[in-house]
Amino acid sequence: METQVMLEDVMRAIEALRERGEKVTRRGVLAITGGGMTRVHRLMGEVLEIEERSAKAPVAEIGITLNKAILAEIGERVQEATAEMERIVNNQKERNRELLSDMEALEGQLQKETEALAQCERILEIERQDTKLAAAVATKENQDLRTRIEALEIERRQLIEAGEASRSELAKVQFQIERADKTAEQGEQRAIKAEGVARDLHARLVAAEKDRAVAVQHAKDLEARHAEGKALAEDRRQEIIALRSEIKELREKHSQDQQRLVLQIERALAQAEQAAKKD
Repeated sequence: METQVMLEDVMRAIEALRERGEKVTRRGVLAITGGGMTRVHRLMGEVLEIEERSAKAPVAEIGITLNKAILAEIGERVQEATAEMERIVNNQKERNRELLSDMEALEGQLQKETEALAQCERILEIERQDTKLAAAVATKENQDLRTRIEALEIERRQLIEAGEASRSELAKVQFQIERADKTAEQGEQRAIKAEGVARDLHARLVAAEKDRAVAVQHAKDLEARHAEGKALAEDRRQEIIALRSEIKELREKHSQDQQRLVLQIERALAQAEQAAKKD
């Protein structure tokens, strides 16, 4: 950022160059004050113009001291004006920051409003398309309805002409209508009867399903009992095998009397085995 050069800075730079015996030039002043060439050139013009006016005044009226006092007064005024200008610039900067913040907020709000407007426009366009489509459908339906009405009107006229041409045909048609009504009534009665039969069949089907479920459960119970009987018969068969084994051992160890006793036991076991088979 360039240094803000004031009028008094240029004055002091010119006096410093003169005190050193150097020529007063733009570059010389700029080397001391810094800043921009354009501003330094303008302020040098103002200083030289003030000095030129001071040089043209009578020496008796304006002396060197008065000239310095004028320059000092001018410097003070310049400082005051510069301070006021800086205050105004700072206030303007603060105002600009506030305006920038408000502008950013407004831009955000504007962006939201723009997006909402675009969304509304899209919805409106969709509704327009839907409206056009509905209008086209309604127009087509209206045209179809008019065509149907025209066809019905033609049929109505033909029926009127046919009725006017032959009342007997109308009577026949009326008779056929009455027969159709009677047939319809009979059909309704048959339908009611058929509905009753269907309900009865449904009830029978439900009862049959229940009976089937009971039969299935009974069959399962019989299978379970059969399995239990087989297990019991197997247990008895194992017992008989064990007893026969014991009998064989008894035959080998004991006398004939004991053998007769064994025969009796065998007969009892045979009877028990037959009874187990019957079960």
